[in-house]
Amino acid sequence: MSKTKYQSMTVNELFEVLVEAATQEHEVFVRGEPIERQRRWAKTEGAIKREIATRGQDAKRRYYTLLKDESPRIRLSGALAICESDPAAAAPVFEDLSDGKYGGGIGMDAKMTLNEMHKRGLISPNK
Repeated sequence: MSKTKYQSMTVNELFEVLVEAATQEHEVFVRGEPIERQRRWAKTEGAIKREIATRGQDAKRRYYTLLKDESPRIRLSGALAICESDPAAAAPVFEDLSDGKYGGGIGMDAKMTLNEMHKRGLISPNK
């Protein structure tokens, strides 16, 4: 497997690029730019999350800092990253984001993820 540009980055650098990629992906979506631009940022975000997964538990714990970010898109990214390993921490973020006060697909993504978590038994239906 070839080395990616992300492998030489520190965990701090990875999270900086992750936040930038998530922000750009959302802004491209909101502006209605071609889907290819949105996919490019989403692909970058995915590659960074895969690299973070190789860095151990300390790196993965950094996702929890994203849950308190002022940007709803960054909170969504953090919650998505931990929803299977810690559904109890992710669910309140999804619940907040799904209440209709955020546009740009954030509420829809949060609601769909909550529904999937219910179906899979990760959280109880009354949450």
